[in-house]
Amino acid sequence: MGFDEKFETLRKTKLHLLKGEQWEAYDAAMSPYLLDPRPDVRAAAVERLMMAVLGVSWHELRNDAERVRNRTRWLLARIEATQVFHDDVMPEFLRQLRWHGKDDVFLSELLPWLDRIAAMTVPGVPPALVEGARILLLPLADDPADQIACWSALLDHHADWVRGCAARRLGGAMDEDSAQHLIDLVAAKEIEQPGIAGSFCSDWVEADDFEHWGGREPFVEWLFALLERRRGRLPSWKNIPFNDIDFYLHELCAHSPVQVQRMIDGGFLELAYMTATEDRSKVADMLPLIEVLASCSDADVACAANTFIAGLVKD
Repeated sequence: MGFDEKFETLRKTKLHLLKGEQWEAYDAAMSPYLLDPRPDVRAAAVERLMMAVLGVSWHELRNDAERVRNRTRWLLARIEATQVFHDDVMPEFLRQLRWHGKDDVFLSELLPWLDRIAAMTVPGVPPALVEGARILLLPLADDPADQIACWSALLDHHADWVRGCAARRLGGAMDEDSAQHLIDLVAAKEIEQPGIAGSFCSDWVEADDFEHWGGREPFVEWLFALLERRRGRLPSWKNIPFNDIDFYLHELCAHSPVQVQRMIDGGFLELAYMTATEDRSKVADMLPLIEVLASCSDADVACAANTFIAGLVKD
């Protein structure tokens, strides 16, 4: 079901074009949708308000710190008040904080609020989401070694979200001296209990920087080794704050039929299909492998591969 016309128009507002008092007008127009009966509308409203208050407007309002703080306080109050009626609003806000709020002017409001929420029992709000947000937002301690030790210990936390957030901070704090130790530590933890290696390396993949692994190809081999060796339950994507390693593999290997074949041989059929069809310019090279997947044992993958091939014929 799509969104109604009024909300869709508001949702598609080009936030970067707003100026002056238009920011508060947008906030006021969007915030009632936090109480909408539909969960997807509420989630979209949370995302748009966070982008407006904690994201895009910052480029225009950075010289008016008090106004920024006022809007941040307003948003926190709205999220807290709405949670009384819909217990999915604050969890969505906490999840989305992984993309926002790292500047000091936001932290001065967000961190005390998170501390207060952590000290409460808020129905519908998993404590792991609050702890994860605090992990991601807290500035690096004066003693980085102590901070790294704290995050490292959290790789054994019972909550997958907390483990992923700690792994993200470890990856961002990694330097030449700590790199090999942290890479080995995260690899061992990923094999034992999957779900953290993608978060750990996400900053480096986004920067296209694989120096700590010895280059792009050794990094891809590191990912493959984890994929093939890890055991146990892979958390739901909703419980992983950043991408899993399969996401990076499907992007980094989209040029290589050899690596797609390795995925097929390892039984990672969905990943193989995603990788083989990622780059349209490489379809000719991948077609024999897509044909193999079209007759594989995974019915969903086989159906997708057949549909893909039929689309090529139609084109």
